[in-house]
Formats: sequence, C-alpha cells, structure tokens
Amino acid sequence: MIHPKLPKISKVDVQEKNYGGQIEEDINHDGSTIEISSGATQSKWKTTVYKSIFGVSVDNQPTEEQVRFNPNNSTKFVLPSLNGDQIVINTDRLVLSSRFAETLHFSKKRYAVVTDDEYTVDANDQVVISTNRLTCINSPQIFLGQCYPLTNFVYNLLKRQLLMFCYLTIIHYLRSSKTVQHQVPILKREYPFS
Repeated sequence: MIHPKLPKISKVDVQEKNYGGQIEEDINHDGSTIEISSGATQSKWKTTVYKSIFGVSVDNQPTEEQVRFNPNNSTKFVLPSLNGDQIVINTDRLVLSSRFAETLHFSKKRYAVVTDDEYTVDANDQVVISTNRLTCINSPQIFLGQCYPLTNFVYNLLKRQLLMFCYLTIIHYLRSSKTVQHQVPILKREYPFS
C-alpha cells in the first residue's frame, strides 16, 4: 500500500508540544480519511460539490438552485445531522468494483447522488427504473436519442401534443377574453399539426 501524498507538515507549535507532538486530524483537508463514529459525535465533513442536493432547508425553503424544479411540498427531505452510527469516507477518488458478480446498494431512506459534472448510467443489457409512486425529471433539455426509428415517432408525438396544448390554451384564452366577439373554431382532427 502506498500512503496518499499529504501536504508538508508544518513545524510543531507550543500547543502541539503539550500534546506530545500530535497533529489534529481534519477530515476535510487530510489526504484520505475513513471516519467511524457513533453516539453524539458529529462529523465535521463538508462537501466540495457546488450542486445542491434536492430537498428543503431546516426552515422549509427549497435547496434546489432552479426554484421551479423544487416547488412547495415537492419533497420533505432535510439533510440530516451527521451524527449517530456512521462511516464517512473522504478522498480525492473513490473506486468500488465487483469483478465477477453484483454490486448491491440498499438504503432505508433517501439514496442521493450529487455531482457538479455528468452522471452516467451505462448498461450493456437494459436499464430499469421502478417506483411505486411517481417519477420526476427536471431538466431544461431532454434528448431521446438518435439511434432508432421509434425515437422520431416519440419526438413527433410529443411535438404534436405540445402544439395541441398551445393551440387549446390560446383558444381558451380567446374565448374567455371580452375583446373577442366572434366564435373561435375548434379543429376536429385529433392532431392538427404535423
């Protein structure tokens, strides 16, 4: 095992001499740390990730940068205090690998992944996402891919649905407006736009 490269150790000061030359550990600045704690001990770990976790603050304010992605009552998750029985691992790179069998993660409560860069899921066979309640995807853009004819079908279907929604919204507005005196016709076809 090669010990991780640590910053140069500064000269021992008077306070450290009183402790026999001990150097206080810092989970946020040491090379690599595995912290095992329990009880009332609270970890001083702080994330270096700028992206906020989806949830609410202790005063019930959204934590998401895009406020419309995190409307009122969209979640009740509050980042917990880091105390109790826990293991905190902090390092520059973390690699977990199962060479010939499964990797299994189980979480009784929130399972969160937060990153400032890309989050990718690559599977050679299939990707399955299952939930018993709802699925929510917040994104300014969604690309459905470019590989299969089905993609064009889904794209065209979504485009038609969006145009129909806009058309009906305008119709509703015009009919409810007092400035419009004439009857606005309704198109009879299910999808009037191609």
